[in-house]
Amino acid sequence: MYKHILIATDGSELANKAIEHGLEVAKRNSASVSIVTVTEPWSAFEMAQQAREHRSDPVGQFEALAAQKAKRILDNALKRAEASGVAAEAVHVKDQYPAEGIIATARDRQCDLIVLCVAWPARPSASSARKPSL
Repeated sequence: MYKHILIATDGSELANKAIEHGLEVAKRNSASVSIVTVTEPWSAFEMAQQAREHRSDPVGQFEALAAQKAKRILDNALKRAEASGVAAEAVHVKDQYPAEGIIATARDRQCDLIVLCVAWPARPSASSARKPSL
């Protein structure tokens, strides 16, 4: 049914559930797998803060840290894929917001399924909204 599955991860516990589910679906369908993580653009506020602190090469430092984090996330995902007996390729998308990077990767690789997990912020209940804050 599915030929190429894209699994998106940010390295969180919730994303690990998406990896496991995506790998199960891939195995059942003998589908190829791409695993993507996306590094968001550096904000102007962060850049201004670094400039005020007179840091040398703040952009280079940010890119190096982002690349290290992406490598760690993707290496973990690839180990899970290997343990599941599923071949997978890793993709690091730089300087994009997650939704945009995930969709662009799915289009570029002609994926017919995207697997990801999203944690929505909890809505306050009516009873918690009435509690006084100190």
